[in-house]
Amino acid sequence: MKKFPVQIVENRKGYWIKFGTWSDEKYWDMVSEEDMVSVADWCREHECGTRMSYDMFEFKSQKDLEFFMLKWS
Repeated sequence: MKKFPVQIVENRKGYWIKFGTWSDEKYWDMVSEEDMVSVADWCREHECGTRMSYDMFEFKSQKDLEFFMLKWS
């Protein structure tokens, strides 16, 4: 199982994360669409989050966000 650097997005309402970090520009090339589809599929299967863009996910609750972070970060 792959682990990814994940950044919690503070400036949005609700519970959001973004893969990678702003300071690591090379990382964006490493997060593939295939990886993001796997993460999105896992979120749907566990009913804990929704993929909102290429590298951003929204969660219904803090509990769902923490569940996600334990698995993927």
